[in-house]
Amino acid sequence: MDNGSGIRVMDFWNMEQVHCGTHSTSGLYRHDYIDYADVSCISFIYVFYGDTARSLKYTNPTTLKIEEWMSRAAEYTWNDIPQSTDNFIINTFYDYEFIWMNERNDTLYAGMYYAEDNDNYPQFVYSKGGVNFTDSCNISSVNQHLHECPGKVPPIIQTPQTSVLFTSRDNVTLVCSYLSYYPVLDVRWNFDSSENGVRMIITNDIDHTKYSGSSTQAPSLTIHAAELSDQGNYTCSMKNRYGWAEGSGIQINMLTDTSLCQCPCSQVKNGSSYTADELQVLLSSSLKKLEKELKVDKKLLSSYVSKHVSASDDRQSSRSLGIGGIVCLCLIAAAILGMDLMSIKRHTATAKGICLGRP
Repeated sequence: MDNGSGIRVMDFWNMEQVHCGTHSTSGLYRHDYIDYADVSCISFIYVFYGDTARSLKYTNPTTLKIEEWMSRAAEYTWNDIPQSTDNFIINTFYDYEFIWMNERNDTLYAGMYYAEDNDNYPQFVYSKGGVNFTDSCNISSVNQHLHECPGKVPPIIQTPQTSVLFTSRDNVTLVCSYLSYYPVLDVRWNFDSSENGVRMIITNDIDHTKYSGSSTQAPSLTIHAAELSDQGNYTCSMKNRYGWAEGSGIQINMLTDTSLCQCPCSQVKNGSSYTADELQVLLSSSLKKLEKELKVDKKLLSSYVSKHVSASDDRQSSRSLGIGGIVCLCLIAAAILGMDLMSIKRHTATAKGICLGRP
């Protein structure tokens, strides 16, 4: 890929499964073995500027995201160890993706410069070539490259939906994604109304109470509180530096009372209706069967079982109440028994007299 490809170096590195070009001194290249590298076995990463004498060495990287390890000071640079006060800056210093400067930021040692309005970027300060990748881990070879170097083409747009049904006041989300090897500069949705046939262009700066999305960060479109007037065909389109592309249309329609589910005609005999008495006769067998299936034995209900089961209660108040009841019952029984014992002598004498014939 040429140096003037118009793509940021860090975006190019962070692509997935892209094999682009071969090592040379005149352009960017990316080997897709980056995707298969095991960061746990990488001891160091070199960033070369022109030749091996001008290099930045980062030891023990914890990630393969280039911006994360280049935002810290390199342990080794150009046959020297950088000053602890040097600044390594990512994406915040004017149009530099990466810049290495001294403490006062008035001396520049190395950098990667990018400007969207110029075809000769990115540019590498003190660079004769691109960015190289070195590690001490044996990476298994890749049998084939999944993607070749991208051409100078507009974005490839993907819209998985073809039609959407909604009810009044629903929030409707129309999904749109894309594949683009170059920065996407603009996203918009074209709305062709079913009501009046008028086309409206929906962008990120339109009424946010009605629409959200339609941006380079979130290209999908959400229609808030959709109504009948929102029916129609929606098309997602976007552009990069090589032109506009348009996805497939998505037709959305609102469900009305007449479009709701109705009885199939096949279930209505000869297209005629029945009286209540006729329906009672026709459905009697089905109703009896249904009644039998739904009938429940009351004795199996939890409410019935609960009424006939004594549940344990370990509370102290319950124990005290139970003991009090037992004591009361025992006292009553003792009183009755005591009264019987007091009169037993008299009853015994009377019974004896009767037996002896004495009054």
